[in-house]
Amino acid sequence: MAKPVGNVIQKIRTLRGLSLNATAKIAKISPAYLQKLERNEVREPSPHVLHRLADALSMQYTELMQLYGYLKSGANSTDRRLLGHALDSENLTTDELEAVTQYLNWYRHSNKKEG
Repeated sequence: MAKPVGNVIQKIRTLRGLSLNATAKIAKISPAYLQKLERNEVREPSPHVLHRLADALSMQYTELMQLYGYLKSGANSTDRRLLGHALDSENLTTDELEAVTQYLNWYRHSNKKEG
């Protein structure tokens, strides 16, 4: 089941290490409006706002448009998108990336044996 869009926005903002105020300033929206977006209190934000927010969060504009239902979603799930943003985070160290890679290899290998 897809996560509410506001939760996705908040998680990506957090992964990027951005505060609510800093993100709002970059996106040229009020912190109160961004907070409403994150609380899922805005159902149809303006595509112009989404474009600026996508830039502020370093994410694809089309991704936000899909999450809000303006564009038809592709095959990727919301969880996969969040994982992609987490792995693309500037805060991920080389050691952390290596650990994730090793875990994924182990997980895939162990599931092949069970299947």
